[in-house]
Amino acid sequence: MPWLNDLVWFMTRKLRLAAKYGVNYIIRNPQSRTESLIGEVMEAMCNKNAQMAFNQWQKDEIHWNHLKTNYISRLSEIEVPVLLIHGTHDFLVPLKYAKQATPLFPNAQLEVFNNAGHWTHRDYPELFNKLLIEFLEK
Repeated sequence: MPWLNDLVWFMTRKLRLAAKYGVNYIIRNPQSRTESLIGEVMEAMCNKNAQMAFNQWQKDEIHWNHLKTNYISRLSEIEVPVLLIHGTHDFLVPLKYAKQATPLFPNAQLEVFNNAGHWTHRDYPELFNKLLIEFLEK
């Protein structure tokens, strides 16, 4: 439903309440839902090229009963260490999928953030950055 995407982008771009609702949906930590972040989201939603790219990606990739691109069968080919960071309250990509994917990699670790949503890096940036730096220093 392309009109629905257009409506969401329009409302998020123009109505602070809509942007706030969207941020509240993907970020669980109330301390991370700042007015500054709401402004950043609203500004980002003004980028017509981003909207066009996102809409095109959704149209191409998301079908009513499956995703077009699925690399699950190839995860075992990734030879480098992998860090997966996921939130317990990610409603867009549920935690169960990260748990299912982790053992498919030869060398992966899964870090789960309690009470985090889809944007773990925005929910708990200090913890996210700490884990990422530790991972990269190994």
